[in-house]
Amino acid sequence: IIVALPYIRDVLFVALGYYLNKRKVTNHKFLVGLILIILVFSPLFDITNNYLGFVMGYRNDFNALRVSSNAFVSNLLGISFMLFAAVYTFKVLKLSKMYP
Repeated sequence: IIVALPYIRDVLFVALGYYLNKRKVTNHKFLVGLILIILVFSPLFDITNNYLGFVMGYRNDFNALRVSSNAFVSNLLGISFMLFAAVYTFKVLKLSKMYP
């Protein structure tokens, strides 16, 4: 659980970024860009970078997850977190096309 918590946090950040963008909490372009960078793009990069590194054989958090459980669990979590973040990132980009 401890190894997966940073990625669960990233998934929650993406969901929060989607929610804030959908609710249009601000019209200030700088704040909208900050929300996009910190809450959407950064978590997507973090999850994708670490999972692809694991697939390529680098030692990172997903490798520690594989050692503590098994390869199926680490691949399942990596793929599901990455797909969730990618889908919601595309939804945020679609929402923010005309916003602000």
